Amino acid sequence: MKIGCVFLTAWCVLPRSLPAQEVTGNLRGRVVAFQSEPVPDVRVIVAGPSLQGTRTTRTDLRGSFQVLALPPGSYTVRLARIGFRPVVVDSVSVRIGGTTNVGLVTIEPQAIELGEVGVTAQRFSIDPTSTTIGANVDAATYDALPVGRDYRSVVAFLPHANTSYYPGDPVNIGGATGLENAYFIDGVNTTPPHFQGSLPVASFALPYNFVRAVEVKEGGYDARYGRAIGGTVNAVTYSGGNRFEGDVFAFFTNSGLTGPGRIGLKDVRNDNLSSYDFGARVGGPILRDRLWFSAAYNPQVESANRGVPGWAGYRDRFRRHAFAGKLTWRAAASTSVELLLFGDRSTHHEVTGALFSGWGAVDSVANPDPYLVFSRGWHTSASLRLTRHVGARAVLEATVARATSFSRQGAETARGDTEPLSLDYITSTMSGGLASKESPHDARTAATLRGTLELGAHTVVAGAEYEDNRFSDTSVSHLVFRLDSALWIKDSTLVPWTVHNRVPTLYAEDSWRIGARVTVDAGLRWAGEYVYGSSGLAQSFPNEWQPRLGVSYQLGRLGTQRLFGSWGIYYQQQPLDIASGFFVPYPELWIYYSSDPRVPGTSSDSTTDVSTYPTQYPNIRGLKVEHHREVALGYERLVGTSLRFTARVMRRDLLSAFGFGLDTADARYWVLGVPGEGALSFLPKMRRSYTALELSAEWARRALQARFSYVLSRTYGNFTGFYASDYGSACPGCFGGLQIAEERNNSTGLLPNDRTHVLKLAGAYRWHFGVTTGAFLTWQSGTPLNEFGVNPTYTRATFLVPRGSAGRTPAIWDVNLRLAYPFSLGRGVAARATVDWLHVGSPRRPVWLEPFHYVSEDANGNPINLNPTYGQVRSYQPPTQARLGVEFTF
Repeated sequence: MKIGCVFLTAWCVLPRSLPAQEVTGNLRGRVVAFQSEPVPDVRVIVAGPSLQGTRTTRTDLRGSFQVLALPPGSYTVRLARIGFRPVVVDSVSVRIGGTTNVGLVTIEPQAIELGEVGVTAQRFSIDPTSTTIGANVDAATYDALPVGRDYRSVVAFLPHANTSYYPGDPVNIGGATGLENAYFIDGVNTTPPHFQGSLPVASFALPYNFVRAVEVKEGGYDARYGRAIGGTVNAVTYSGGNRFEGDVFAFFTNSGLTGPGRIGLKDVRNDNLSSYDFGARVGGPILRDRLWFSAAYNPQVESANRGVPGWAGYRDRFRRHAFAGKLTWRAAASTSVELLLFGDRSTHHEVTGALFSGWGAVDSVANPDPYLVFSRGWHTSASLRLTRHVGARAVLEATVARATSFSRQGAETARGDTEPLSLDYITSTMSGGLASKESPHDARTAATLRGTLELGAHTVVAGAEYEDNRFSDTSVSHLVFRLDSALWIKDSTLVPWTVHNRVPTLYAEDSWRIGARVTVDAGLRWAGEYVYGSSGLAQSFPNEWQPRLGVSYQLGRLGTQRLFGSWGIYYQQQPLDIASGFFVPYPELWIYYSSDPRVPGTSSDSTTDVSTYPTQYPNIRGLKVEHHREVALGYERLVGTSLRFTARVMRRDLLSAFGFGLDTADARYWVLGVPGEGALSFLPKMRRSYTALELSAEWARRALQARFSYVLSRTYGNFTGFYASDYGSACPGCFGGLQIAEERNNSTGLLPNDRTHVLKLAGAYRWHFGVTTGAFLTWQSGTPLNEFGVNPTYTRATFLVPRGSAGRTPAIWDVNLRLAYPFSLGRGVAARATVDWLHVGSPRRPVWLEPFHYVSEDANGNPINLNPTYGQVRSYQPPTQARLGVEFTF
């Protein structure tokens, strides 16, 4: 079945990178005397538990200093020069991918030897160079909040990042769908190289307690970063240290700790739930200040009786073993080497509704076999990173990495394995077996080289990267559709393939400090994408030029407030879904019947050959893949030492999209290109704009830390993204389902992930008796609704009213709490008991409604055959649930 496009939307079972991210941050400051005169040649020594040994530099003629490529963590900065009293600044926090500004440090002359002056760094600072939209969340913050058991869950705390309630769609950032995000672990790209398949694509898992910090970039980033038009999420793991330490944990929840849920058309009922995971992490020195290690292991087990509509519950059983290990070696005073290995192994006897998230007009199940799936998978990643400091003002970094994944997805039962999936839209009934079976094998090989050089007021970064993404699979699909009283369509495929996307990248970036107040970041990024199929190079995108510009201007007293803005072009790296459907032989027939083809002896009425072969699709020059233009302006201010306030406006405009449409006037039927151009001129140009106003604040005072944000936004256009949110299916290259000329009418409007108002409040407070309370509250507007009909010739949805104008889902709110009580077991062992109360008082409101009003058309194009489930709820908010945990730290 053609890669998620044959019967996309309500009828389709979809057959089913970015460069290395930063793992360090920078530190800068300026040393002056009492008359604000700069003091040159001051020796700056940086030390901390995250750093092997110390790092040293000196101030320049302006009294400025900068220390490059520090691991994230807390540091002590010592400033000393003969004739001046030494100053020590404690608790300086360095975050991933940012520049921590110590600010102005005043040192006093001394005629006799005096003791050091101690200064504690303030909680918040303003990064004078960065225009990046996003945040860093360290382990202390992560531990205090009621987050999920996955590092990706912290993304939902941030402005412009909204939870998607569509199955298989991660958090949506900046108007994009979740499949347009990219994910990294210690800078290693772990984003799936493809998204199609009968089941949602699984991602790499990390042991819960191996994550030290999470960096999220939502926009405004410089030329070092690219390949995502949503956001990037980078988890940095523990590296060990000069003392042995570790922790052991266990978490548990079950049906007795879960409230009753409401079951929609696409929800699956859970009974007798039991979910637990446990694990341990240990780290320390092999050689003090020379060789450190860190390792973790985390088994996860979940089981439940999951209901199939109209049938008794079936047992769903999931097992996963996640592991990770890291060695950090200081090979020389100026050279460090890091070796990282992580991965997971899993098995899943699944009772799934995810297979049918896109099926409309189906409300009964004749037999449970299509819901019963068995899958087995593994992920493994290994990387080697070399960092060399050349003097105090230059750093060279080189990385090689290899990530592989394999999964096998098939039927649990004999009937599910042998019968086609049958969808009868006249009786609204599903029956038969599994629609698709997959065995994808993915691999990504990457190498990067980057240099950073400080030249007076300029910090120059230049780099080169190469990535080879491979996707191999053998896809088997069997489907039968009944669209009218005397219209059945049969579709079956058996297709093996191996495809690649090879991506070279070059970039250069200059951060220029103009005086004490202005910083200008200017950069240029170039990438090319070269897609290979069974006959060699099939399609190239060689001219992905991405200029970037950012400006920051400090107002008033230095380090207290600034204006900043950014402009840039950002490209999305292409997953390999289209390549697997067009650049390998893909034989496929749609066979039409006037009676049920499952009955032996039934003859067909006609056949449409929708096969594709690589020779039909030569390399088309000049095509542009998904990319957008982003502009942001903002104001940031420190109020005292405990409050940081930000106001920002952001605009994103999609400039192009690449994919395929359906044209019966073309002998190939399926045509590739850019909508509005060439072979796809019968489709409208793809549009998606995201316009947002953000007001946010962070507050930390004594035992309280809090984060607040409000975003007023509008997401408008006709392109939902790699995830076809209108229908609840992943489908890169499908233009969100807009693939035939008949769909042009009413196709532009508010997009499915538009939420006008989103309010978030997260924070933690440590009470005087030791208990820490963490909370995360969200209130957000509902999402736009559509009203669909069906074009039976193409089996595609049509808009009966303008997109997004059929109403909205209700506004929703969500409250999550964490209570943590510390206690000691003596002999250096600390313990903590936690209770996470998720979705407190959940209103269980509808979050997804059935959009198909009719399921066919008459000869005049008028919609016919009412869908009895139109307007009914497909999914509700999850019910309230408590999770118990205990952790021991030594």
